[in-house]
Amino acid sequence: MASTNPRLQGSEALRAELTRLFSVLVEVRWSRVPLPVLGFVVLALFDPTLVRCLVAAVAATVVVAVSWIEHRRFRLSGLDPRFIARNAAEMAIWHLSVFLLTGALLSPLLPIFVVFTLAANLMIGADPAGRLFRGTQLTVLLILTAVQLAGWDQALTPAWLHAPSSTAHTLLRAGFLVLFLRGARTIGLTIRGLFDAALTRTAEAREDLLDAHRDQNEALTALSGAIAHELKNPLASIKGLGGLLARDLPEGKPAERLGVLRAEVDRMQGILDGFLNFSRPAVPVVATVVDVRALCDDVAGLHEGMARAAGVRLGVAGGGTARLDARKTREVLINLVQNALDASAPGAAVVVAVELRGDRLLLTVDDEGLGLDPGLGARVFEAGVTTKPSGSGLGLTVARALARQQGGELTLTNRSPRGCRATLTLPAGGVA
Repeated sequence: MASTNPRLQGSEALRAELTRLFSVLVEVRWSRVPLPVLGFVVLALFDPTLVRCLVAAVAATVVVAVSWIEHRRFRLSGLDPRFIARNAAEMAIWHLSVFLLTGALLSPLLPIFVVFTLAANLMIGADPAGRLFRGTQLTVLLILTAVQLAGWDQALTPAWLHAPSSTAHTLLRAGFLVLFLRGARTIGLTIRGLFDAALTRTAEAREDLLDAHRDQNEALTALSGAIAHELKNPLASIKGLGGLLARDLPEGKPAERLGVLRAEVDRMQGILDGFLNFSRPAVPVVATVVDVRALCDDVAGLHEGMARAAGVRLGVAGGGTARLDARKTREVLINLVQNALDASAPGAAVVVAVELRGDRLLLTVDDEGLGLDPGLGARVFEAGVTTKPSGSGLGLTVARALARQQGGELTLTNRSPRGCRATLTLPAGGVA
């Protein structure tokens, strides 16, 4: 069932959906095994003869054995390129048993052969494994024709189902079915080709839309960074002038109002810093060998004053070296430590831990706060989503983008009995 389109071959989502579909089909076939077995028993006992009972017994045994084997094989190996063709060939053998017991080429159930052949060719398409199925189908027709010409169908078919047939009629019917096999393959290839072409166009259109969206997103990110950068200079001037004015103003309402103005300028500057960081994931990764413990100690040192003011103990555990982008990793840790300190009450502890686990580096930041809001879930990483009264909602968005650019991931989980754990996972040898 391999597709000729490389983009479809690489589609894990498509493969997962096909695996789910055939898993259902295999389970249904296994659960419905008693039905064909019961049918063989009825055909054998309704007008019993030794040869008919033997054929029915063999057919029932084949049905049970094949169903069990394929059920086990699918559970162990999953979907492989030969699965559909192999199962279609096995179904053709089942049909042979049914047709032998109901009139060979004159069986009233022969339309099953027609419908099944068309459906199987459509699903198999141009896969080379289809030769197994088509060979089995042709063998089934040859066996049915030989049984009909030899007159053995009279011994296998109950009297109430038997219909007389001349040699010419048998050969004409067999020839028509052989031509049908060839036509069914052509029809299956044509329809499958149209389907694959439509699916390919859909996939390419989706990729084009994603590319356009990605380009637009990068342009907007670059624009937001440029705007933030341009606004930082005037804000710095306003902040400087506010500081000069504060020195000359006496205590009272004017000084208090100026203090509020300076606080708002600081808040705007923080928001602009967030926008600038949001635009920085587009900067290429520069991976070097880094002492991760020293990096974490540096981040902890930056927040020592903030931790002391909040009455929170801040510590670092573990150590090791890894190849990573120090600047981007530092930005992520700064954001995580600030969030942990903001969430911690006086007397609590925030711990930054370093762990090398195989080829992965794990950096965790644990706090003893209230933990994640269950109502937010994965939305905590969306831009603009924040629980802080004065937050911009960009910190975690930027942090996860920086982690993913290095081939890593950032996750947040609640701790027991309370608190939150932020886990930054990175490839220890550089970008994966």
